[in-house]
Amino acid sequence: MTDNIIRFVSFKDKFEQTANSEEMLKIDKIEEITTSINWRTYPIRQNILFEKGLDDKKTNYDGDKWGAKYFRLNDFFLPLIDKQVMIPLKNICKLEYGNKPGIVEFFLIDEETKNGFNIENRFLKKIISSTKEINTIDIKEDEIKKFIFVCNLKMAELRKKGFSNVYNYISWGSNQKTRKKGSHTIANINWPDVPSVLGNTPEWYSIQLKEPGDFIVPRLIRERYFFAYNPRKFYDTDMFFHGKFLIPEDAKFGVALLNSTIVYLMLEIFGRQNIEGRFNIYGPDLKSLLVPNLNLFNTKQRTMILQQFEEIRNRDLQKIRDEIELNDRILMDNLIFDAIGLSKKEREEVYNTLCKLVQNRLEKEDSV
Repeated sequence: MTDNIIRFVSFKDKFEQTANSEEMLKIDKIEEITTSINWRTYPIRQNILFEKGLDDKKTNYDGDKWGAKYFRLNDFFLPLIDKQVMIPLKNICKLEYGNKPGIVEFFLIDEETKNGFNIENRFLKKIISSTKEINTIDIKEDEIKKFIFVCNLKMAELRKKGFSNVYNYISWGSNQKTRKKGSHTIANINWPDVPSVLGNTPEWYSIQLKEPGDFIVPRLIRERYFFAYNPRKFYDTDMFFHGKFLIPEDAKFGVALLNSTIVYLMLEIFGRQNIEGRFNIYGPDLKSLLVPNLNLFNTKQRTMILQQFEEIRNRDLQKIRDEIELNDRILMDNLIFDAIGLSKKEREEVYNTLCKLVQNRLEKEDSV
């Protein structure tokens, strides 16, 4: 890989009006971040650009969200990237999507089904399956409505050990067939023969759960933003991603930083537009997401931010344009802004840009 300079150029007016030969010659000589009245140029060497997109093992190229980082970010963010004030989330967390239940009707169980079959509690784990179950940053057990069925015993063992209710539930499931729900489903397949469960061991009904994370974040976002704090380690479905901090002691403070407005803005910029006014978060987006570097915060700053986080984590989350008006949030944001060195103008730009992007997204929804 060469060390040739790659230049990302954002034009502030129509391309044909600004990209004349004189301007292009100026751009071709630029070797540091430069902004003019007509354009912004971010130069970076090809080998460095390649390294930034490598996976955790440094063996495969995952990508690095060039459009988000070098075109859509506000001007003041670019030096923060260069100085590693803002770093990719993958540098501090192991990230993965939640558990894919496969046959949802069998594996995800509500209270009615649990009580109807009288399923023993040892075979049920609480699992978060909807953003409606998260109303505060701190996940509340009593708001989780679903269980996931987990059983690694064979039918003969269940009968031998006297777990007749679970035995009956699995027997019922074995006699069910799929129903046509969309182009990706096929009707009239026996549940034990559905492709999504064929790899389960030792039996088709033996789902293997992923280790819970320190936080979960939804894959679809509309107006409520959160990285839900998960100290009690509840499971989540693939409607979410979850993350586990590489340094366990960083978990609570890390989640506090993730719930700052500057990170919410990053979600909006790095996410992908969806229908109905929402945006999607995919794995590469989350891995590349720029977040404050934990190592920049000293003990005093961490203590003050965590104290303010306590004021926020147990109250109801608001829609983002209301959330950023709340005093407790502004206080925590300012502590973080102080540490990463944002000016008053740049802080205002964070809030204004986020509100504008959300408004534009919702207005597109109304126009469809």
